[in-house]
Amino acid sequence: MTPAAARARLSRDLKAEARRLGFALVGIARAEHMDPEARRLESWLSAGRHGGETGAMPWMAGHFEKRVDPRVLVPGARSVVSVAHTYLAPRPAPLADAEALAAGVGKVSRYAWGDDYHDVLKAKLAELFDWLDQRTGGAGGRAFVDSAPVMDKAWAQRAGIGWIGKNTNLLTRTHGSFVFLGELIVDVDLDPDEPFTADHCGSCTRCLDACPTGALDAPYQIDATRCISYWTIEQRGAEWPPEAEDLAREFGPWVFGCDICQDVCPWTKFAQPARDARFQSREEIAQRPLAEWAELDLAAFRETFRKSPIKRTKLEGLLRNVRNARANAARERPQVLAELAAGRRVAVISDAGTPLISDPGWKLVREAIDAGHHVEALPGASATLTALAVAGLPTDAFLFAGFLPPKGAARRTRIAELKPVPATLVFFESPSRVGDTLADLAGGLGDRPAAIARELTKLHEEVRRGPLDALAEQLAEATLKGEVVIVVGPPQKGEVTDADIDARLEIALKTMRLRDAAKAVAEALGVPKSRVYDLGLARSRDKEG
Repeated sequence: MTPAAARARLSRDLKAEARRLGFALVGIARAEHMDPEARRLESWLSAGRHGGETGAMPWMAGHFEKRVDPRVLVPGARSVVSVAHTYLAPRPAPLADAEALAAGVGKVSRYAWGDDYHDVLKAKLAELFDWLDQRTGGAGGRAFVDSAPVMDKAWAQRAGIGWIGKNTNLLTRTHGSFVFLGELIVDVDLDPDEPFTADHCGSCTRCLDACPTGALDAPYQIDATRCISYWTIEQRGAEWPPEAEDLAREFGPWVFGCDICQDVCPWTKFAQPARDARFQSREEIAQRPLAEWAELDLAAFRETFRKSPIKRTKLEGLLRNVRNARANAARERPQVLAELAAGRRVAVISDAGTPLISDPGWKLVREAIDAGHHVEALPGASATLTALAVAGLPTDAFLFAGFLPPKGAARRTRIAELKPVPATLVFFESPSRVGDTLADLAGGLGDRPAAIARELTKLHEEVRRGPLDALAEQLAEATLKGEVVIVVGPPQKGEVTDADIDARLEIALKTMRLRDAAKAVAEALGVPKSRVYDLGLARSRDKEG
């Protein structure tokens, strides 16, 4: 076999081994000085767009030659093996606690929903290096995962994995931007791949338009000092510096990182869920109410985020972010209500499904209704979801119960069966039976809040809201026409105390690990899993003490 053929075979086999280890994409580049990238980096640093010497990332300006020439970082380097690992995880189920949902959930960047990618990828790259070492009879080099002066995105582009998009993230045609990057810089000659020279962003500017702070102030450019991730991850300390105080009002509910410029990118629709279970979302991170974030102490922080990249921001930084997110949440609804009071029209728009369904926005609708403002939904294909959106009732959990039986006795029996269901109830009803049905619902369910919606998917829509008994009285003799949807609020929850949870935990922990016990108890009592988990941690600490 000729040297060229042997090199080609080694390169192919190396890529196959990388894919076997779980890397979605792998490419090879020649280890050399990065001339155009070096000039762009130098210009960016000179403009202070990394925050300068007094900012949160002064290390970006250090080790410049190592950053732009892998042969300085790894003497004798011949090749750079670039890998990409998917990390997209499905969104967790909505909170079961309507009040916690309404109060707001702390948003965490998807990359931190699971285990720390540095540890996971570094271990896989170590295995890949061992394979190369054995195959070649002695390879030299090092593995890197975002922990040394290596330009990960630039090397991935040179290795043919993807292109750097207008949001400054590496984009791939098969996985969008939801990939972790890593490298092997080795002294082995490998066949380089063709660089990725195409730009598939085209005329799209969704990322630039969506950035709430203006950090993406030009295509392919980022001012890190205006980026939510910069401030919520890299900035140290318990308080914002003066230059961030006003900007922090634009951070919304983000407590660690930000995904906005990735979420709006059209290429994310191609992203496939991560296969590695270590990157699956953890409820105590991805779906944690802001109130519970605020209660973290040092012991709970260390235990909860022991394997998480969130530990990077330290407890004091995380609590600072949480305080800011809670302040932003408290401002949002009053701001919208003030706009309505001034006579302006306000639209609630979502790019992640039907607005207000399993969304804290339902509380805004309730407050707008209470303030006397008119709330309507654009006609859609589903009268059920449209009625839920405009009812002003909790939407975190709901049950569509269809038509109730037409006969009175059977209808009352069915209502009694539905009474304990801990969810908003949705019914269809014939216009001729609305009065009787409301009377039976009031008799069986009490004075729960409700809404009657008519013709919601057509032009002549109408919504009436109030307690069931009041609606029953209003419509006792009324003659309605068209399709009718009845929405009834959930039963009032009895207060679940910490003592209640602790008693259940004591039993569950006899046969389960804490994580499984917390899930089982949370489901049984209808409380957030993170609340149960934190109480379990406290129980463990008390026993150790």
